Amino acid sequence: MVYNRLYQHAIALRSKMEERREALQQEEAANVNSSRTAMSWISAEMMRERSSGAYDNYGEMLYAEGLEVMARRRDRVRQLAAWSVHAVAVMVSCSKAEEAPEEKR
Repeated sequence: MVYNRLYQHAIALRSKMEERREALQQEEAANVNSSRTAMSWISAEMMRERSSGAYDNYGEMLYAEGLEVMARRRDRVRQLAAWSVHAVAVMVSCSKAEEAPEEKR
């Protein structure tokens, strides 16, 4: 009889704890949903048109695009460096060509 009463009390406490836990989970879910801002129709349309293509997710695609941009910048810097070396060489050769006739006189 005492054991039954203790058992019933333990079951009641357990069910109250489960109900509280569920209520907290529902409250948290409601807070998360209510804190989300509504997306404008144009933003929603833009998101629909975006796709990650061959990538697993959109972030992976952005990362790959960033790497491509960095590679293009690196190539452009190399091109400019090569051009400037070439330009300096041309300037030096022109200045030597101008000096050479004076020495022959």
